[in-house]
Amino acid sequence: MPIQYQAEYIQFIVSQGVGANDRVASSVDSYLSYLRSVSHHLEIDISPDTLRSEDDVQRLARALEGVRRPRTIGNYVSAMRQYVAMVHELGFLPNENLSIANELVEMTAPAVAPIAPDLSCKHSDSEDVGGRSSRG
Repeated sequence: MPIQYQAEYIQFIVSQGVGANDRVASSVDSYLSYLRSVSHHLEIDISPDTLRSEDDVQRLARALEGVRRPRTIGNYVSAMRQYVAMVHELGFLPNENLSIANELVEMTAPAVAPIAPDLSCKHSDSEDVGGRSSRG
């Protein structure tokens, strides 16, 4: 089960200071491992579709109860919260991106009046197509 935006997640948690004071183990690697474990145990992909809010974090944490120890679930929750923060800060919310894109199109589209078809006749009834007269 993949983690969508994995590279961005790593960059994001580093920018948030995760792992800045590590001396023994890498917190960045641990957070990535925690997300992989959530994905594995629940058989889901980690993506903005499955993990984009605190409600999602709590729902997934409850699903892990009885599967993992509470302390381990706490570690998973920390990693999931960072993923949710990344999704929001970098604008990876699927519906949000669509609505933002639509707003930008509306804001930048020129105001153009609809074009009405030209119903006026440019030639007289006495002329054939090609400009020849139909009269003798």
